[in-house]
Amino acid sequence: MQARTMIFGLALGLLGPVAAFAAGPFQEANAERWGATYATVTPVRADAGLCAKACAADEKCKAWTYVKPGVRSKAPYCDLKSAVPMVTASPCCVSGLTVGSYIAGK
Repeated sequence: MQARTMIFGLALGLLGPVAAFAAGPFQEANAERWGATYATVTPVRADAGLCAKACAADEKCKAWTYVKPGVRSKAPYCDLKSAVPMVTASPCCVSGLTVGSYIAGK
């Protein structure tokens, strides 16, 4: 019985990340991706999730960076990326990839 419980727990642990990717794009807190910006959009409120949604809705978008309000401008903004640039640690931003970009390693 214990072995069966351990295997079930292990299976749930392995499926957890897959379920998270299926639910939406991969997000990186305190991370910035420089370069490959093809569009900049202003979300209606300070919410990195809106950048993720804008990227997911655009076939060209592979990654994005949300810049918090007050960092480089009064308003927050999203840089949509046509490629997946290297990530850098930065408290100014939240970045992310589309699910397809993350899985493909592009």
